[in-house]
Amino acid sequence: MGILTNSGNEIDELVRQKFGEREYLVAFKNDTIEKNLLKLFISNFVYVMDSARSYILVFDKNGIYEKEISNELKGDFVLIPWHEIDEFNVKVGSRKAVISFLHVGKRVGYEVPLKATIYKNNPNHLQELLDKSWNQV
Repeated sequence: MGILTNSGNEIDELVRQKFGEREYLVAFKNDTIEKNLLKLFISNFVYVMDSARSYILVFDKNGIYEKEISNELKGDFVLIPWHEIDEFNVKVGSRKAVISFLHVGKRVGYEVPLKATIYKNNPNHLQELLDKSWNQV
C-alpha cells in the first residue's frame, strides 16, 4: 500500500543508508492461484489488501532482505538466509518478473513490475542481479 505514499528517492535513500550502493527491487506479493481464490472467497477486502502489499528486496551474500513498504519507511529489513531457501526460481517476462522460492518449506513469491514508471530502476537492477547471481558469494 505504501508505494503510493513513498517516492522512489526515499526508497533509494533508505537502501543506501542500510546497505550502501546496492541493487534492490520493488515488488508485490505473488501468491499461488489457489491461495488467491481462497482469499477472494473469504473476503474481497482481504484479497485486495493482501495483493496490494509492496516490498523492497535487497540481495546479498547473506540472503534476501525484505521490507514491507507501508505508509512510512520506518521499521527494519527482515533477513531470509540463503541456506533456508530452496527451489529459487525467476521467470522474466516483458512486463514483469516473478521470483519464487521455498523458505523453510513455505512458498514465497514476488512480482517485480518492469514497465511502470514508479519502479523505473527495476529492469536495470533485475539484470544486474541476474548477472551477479543475486549477489550470492
